[in-house]
Amino acid sequence: MARHKGDYTRAERLFRESIRILAPLEDRATLCETQRGLAELLLLLGRVSEAERFALAARETVGPQDVTSLSTTTMALGLVRAAQGRDEEAEPLLREAYDSIVTSEHRLHQRDALQALTGFLRDRGRDDEAAELEARGERVLAAPESAA
Repeated sequence: MARHKGDYTRAERLFRESIRILAPLEDRATLCETQRGLAELLLLLGRVSEAERFALAARETVGPQDVTSLSTTTMALGLVRAAQGRDEEAEPLLREAYDSIVTSEHRLHQRDALQALTGFLRDRGRDDEAAELEARGERVLAAPESAA
């Protein structure tokens, strides 16, 4: 909530405290999402090198059967690579994040992965590709079974 309210100092402190507590517990699912959340926050703050460290840690922590976190951690690393100007690595990561979650029931994560990928494409002047993906995503997200 601190992050969403714009209290980035508090959000960073809470993320770091959570990582410190979760690491010894070996709760991989929660730990990788916390590492990912901190990576995305650091990226928002322009601290790209530090964001990279936590995005990579999240990718190492995520369990092989955790479809949602495989997507979200892949997306976070893709966003870091994009911020680093490493587009040749960023785009496949962002596509993988979306492709790995698109057939699941996790509509919120589908939306997030789609927004990350289309934002990447738009930032690079590839509006037609982004629009095509958005149209496909709108159909998926509007499907009756996506309603709670």
